[in-house]
Amino acid sequence: MVAQDLFGIRRHGSQNAEAPAARLYIGRVTLRFDEISVAGENPPQTLHVGGGYAPVPLPTRFHVREVGVVEGLVRLVAHDGRRLSATRGQLATWSQLVSEEANPDYATQFEMEFLDRALRPASDTSDAAFTMPVEDDLFGSITPHPPSGFGQTAEIVDIRPLVGWSDSPVDLTFDAMSRDRLVEVLPGVHKVVADLRQLFDRAVDFLWESGSDDDRARLDRKTFRADFQPMGVTIYHSADFGLDLDESNKYFEDGYWPRINFRADGEPVELIVMA
Repeated sequence: MVAQDLFGIRRHGSQNAEAPAARLYIGRVTLRFDEISVAGENPPQTLHVGGGYAPVPLPTRFHVREVGVVEGLVRLVAHDGRRLSATRGQLATWSQLVSEEANPDYATQFEMEFLDRALRPASDTSDAAFTMPVEDDLFGSITPHPPSGFGQTAEIVDIRPLVGWSDSPVDLTFDAMSRDRLVEVLPGVHKVVADLRQLFDRAVDFLWESGSDDDRARLDRKTFRADFQPMGVTIYHSADFGLDLDESNKYFEDGYWPRINFRADGEPVELIVMA
């Protein structure tokens, strides 16, 4: 049994129209544009920042009427008068969100995530305030940094000593967000760690229910559950989060693994196949 059989994901990562609950997330794609511009007079709009960065989708609630460069920063002016100035790297550093189909708060979350970008560390920023360590009673020192290839701006390697029950390493990562936002989400992250056993059980149950009736009829549920271990938790800017599961390639092809996205309140709502 491989991923495309059980969960409707084809070998090369294209989405199966019959399985809209599963999305494939691989990483950041870069294209090159020579000029800074906004495509689209009305939402949805796309910002091209140049410098080899990917096009930047703009939130519908930040309807841009003017774009320019002021003192080396890209300046956006919205129709409602709001202004945002940031480097190209900051604007192109985005956080994952639970998809719009599974997330009634998507528009608000996208707007808040976008506005946060001007305060994030990026490869073209030098403000020390963006990377000042955060001291936390549970995790100790957390140091934000420019995003990795998959967008994380902070991480804690192997939280098993805090979890106490997992047989395999569990990494905690913070997706793209500012230092200020990291501080805001930490209380919720403490609860995620405290509740990880229950969240893991919900994640495996959600994955089981994502299979077809025929799939479930061919598999033993207890064996299926025993085949999975938690692998990592990624905290999104919205305070929603994803829980990565490791199953040693028993159900998913080599290089692919399932992530169950949760709302901040601990409700599993979405399956993503990671690569």
